[in-house]
Amino acid sequence: MSNPNDDAKMGQTKDAQDPAGTCPLKKNTIQLIPLRYGLVESSPTEEAIDLPFDTKSKPMGVRLLRDGWIYILVNDDDAWVIREYRVEDGQVSQLVWQDKEVSSDQRVSAVGDSSLVFEKVSVLYCAYSEIQWTAKKCS
Repeated sequence: MSNPNDDAKMGQTKDAQDPAGTCPLKKNTIQLIPLRYGLVESSPTEEAIDLPFDTKSKPMGVRLLRDGWIYILVNDDDAWVIREYRVEDGQVSQLVWQDKEVSSDQRVSAVGDSSLVFEKVSVLYCAYSEIQWTAKKCS
């Protein structure tokens, strides 16, 4: 004969919908999802978030980012580190820089994982640009 605790231990722990699953809010990391506000053709049927203001022409909605670069300053071990990500077709395609000093104005090769996952306790500052920042601006 089994008891409820044993049944819970046998459940799927990766699925948040499972009663025995772990709550995603209890993880130590958080993922940033790069989105922007923009004009859309038709109003969404269900608004998941309240938009900051109303428009007179077309309704506002959440859209994917345009092609460009995302810059994130992360405080790692009492030192600020810049991470540069390339955005193509609304997707974060690659991490193109992750260091304290940048030596080249054009950086194209991937140096790491492109996921925007950070520790919850990290202090982050984010910026978006349609053009790649120069080495001087990143230093």
